[in-house]
Amino acid sequence: MAKIENLSKQRLKYLSKLRLKKYRQQKGAFLIEGKRLVETAVASDWTVEQIYLSQRGLDSFSKSKLGKNAALQKIPLFSASHEEIESLCETETPQGVLGLVRAKKFDLDDLPWEEVNLALLIEDLKDPGNLGTIIRTAHGFGVGAVFLTKDCVELFNPKVVRASMGSLFYLPVFSEATAAVGLELSARELINTLKDKDFEVITCDPNAETEISRRRFPGRVCLLIGSEPTGVSEDLGGLADASVRIPTIASLESLNVATACAISLYEISRQRGFFDTHPHTWANDTDSVSLTS
Repeated sequence: MAKIENLSKQRLKYLSKLRLKKYRQQKGAFLIEGKRLVETAVASDWTVEQIYLSQRGLDSFSKSKLGKNAALQKIPLFSASHEEIESLCETETPQGVLGLVRAKKFDLDDLPWEEVNLALLIEDLKDPGNLGTIIRTAHGFGVGAVFLTKDCVELFNPKVVRASMGSLFYLPVFSEATAAVGLELSARELINTLKDKDFEVITCDPNAETEISRRRFPGRVCLLIGSEPTGVSEDLGGLADASVRIPTIASLESLNVATACAISLYEISRQRGFFDTHPHTWANDTDSVSLTS
């Protein structure tokens, strides 16, 4: 294993500042916590600049998959007391492993558009847990690109990152934090760009006439979803090609936005035969719920 240096007080102070949005934006970097999340980031094409370890976990780290991968990539390692590492964490039971990740930048021209048939545009979503869950869901259903309007919660908010469960590192998410220099498309301009590329823009609206299962989806779809209290704005909704609703019992006012997004993406994917070309292998899914007692 590579040499492990002690975490300096100066470095600890710098890392503490990254708990604030303005410093993450200034430095173009953010912290992730937990062995599995750091392991996922290291295995992706994002740059993990440094890894920080609690002194309690040093022995087991050297023999772990994460330790071996970190050594192969020559990622600098630092150790600190459990209390110092804990001060940087936001979870109630920290695992003693943190990673410093460099924010990745995306440009529309870099997308392999010929391979992107399903996109997601999220307007003004404020809840970090919902956004992280939606990103994880988008990854699971083969979404090729996710776009966030400027008023959405920050992509690198720690709760967003944790709720994404590492999916953040496996699909392009365009936001203020990840947009390439000079890329300042408004949501309206983005919709027009998608339409120019033959995407049909579909909104999910509980008041829509057409049930989602009765709508036939074309080869290229962009699902447009809004914040939970207000839904999609009239401005963007007016640009959509169609609206669909998810049928529920009459006494329910609305579904949670992440739930509605998951159902919508599932139905679009099901109709287009996604599960025929991407069969799920239960035996290899360590996160699946056991169906036997």
